[in-house]
Amino acid sequence: MENLNLFLAETYQYALFTIAIARMKAKMNPSRILFALGLILLPGCATQIVNLTPNQIPENPSSIYTFSCATEVKRPYLDKESIKTEIVVNGDRHTMQKSDIGENIFNLDYHLPPRLSKVRYYYVLTYQINGEDGSEEIEIYSDLFRSNLINRYVIQLDTDRAPVGARVGLVGRGFSEHDVVTMGGQDVSTIFTSTNSIHFYVPSLPADKTYDVSLRTRDGSISAGKFRIDKSAISFLPSSLYLSSGEKTMAILTIQFEAPPGGLFIDVTTDIPSSVIMPEVIIPENSRSINISIEGGEPGTGTLYVEVPGFNSLQIPVSVY
Repeated sequence: MENLNLFLAETYQYALFTIAIARMKAKMNPSRILFALGLILLPGCATQIVNLTPNQIPENPSSIYTFSCATEVKRPYLDKESIKTEIVVNGDRHTMQKSDIGENIFNLDYHLPPRLSKVRYYYVLTYQINGEDGSEEIEIYSDLFRSNLINRYVIQLDTDRAPVGARVGLVGRGFSEHDVVTMGGQDVSTIFTSTNSIHFYVPSLPADKTYDVSLRTRDGSISAGKFRIDKSAISFLPSSLYLSSGEKTMAILTIQFEAPPGGLFIDVTTDIPSSVIMPEVIIPENSRSINISIEGGEPGTGTLYVEVPGFNSLQIPVSVY
């Protein structure tokens, strides 16, 4: 029933818009139309209505929303005192007031019914031309616009940059435990704190780059802004390895922040694979380090390479005798 009512309301609004355009055309006889077209073609003539109301409007407890537009009228013989800007919303026509932030910006605070998910509206610009052949009232209609009322949104990120592994917060409204933060199109470890707060761990992505951050919800994605990943630090002790065939030693690999949920995979490779025997390296979640058992294989001299996206790379000299 609610969807049916919404459909009927939108159909009614569109019908009003169509009728208004038809009336405007009916008012103008052919000579008036030619007169208006002549004004448009004259150098320096321009009429614009620019919608400043966002497509996505956060819900508020008052159910009062501000509709805004900017207008510009450049016409010969224009009576500036006659300019009037109106808005038609929900079938009702209202006069808009001049905004304090600009001479040609107009606002209207309008109370919308509760539980409304979208609203259609258009603007009407009226002015008078005092030409040599008499006065002419011109009425210009904007396009038909639609804005969605949203009950969840992101206000801001705690910070706009951090190294890999850092925990960053999002502040907003309407969050749920099913929401997931994405960065650069990739899902990242997300922690639901409350309906107004959510956290994520900066993922292991190439550093010194800026990524788009979004919140993926059951209703779609919401942009949260831009985020720059700074390089994070990683260390390996000892700084070099010297062991005999069959000998085992312990190494410690440490990162700057705690590993995210699921752990952090460390890519450790070597140019002497037959000389170095070691397991896959994953730092457990909530840990900053891991002990690695390394065993000497066949005699050889080479290097261990430690690489993780977003971290400084390491090269560890290795000698097995």
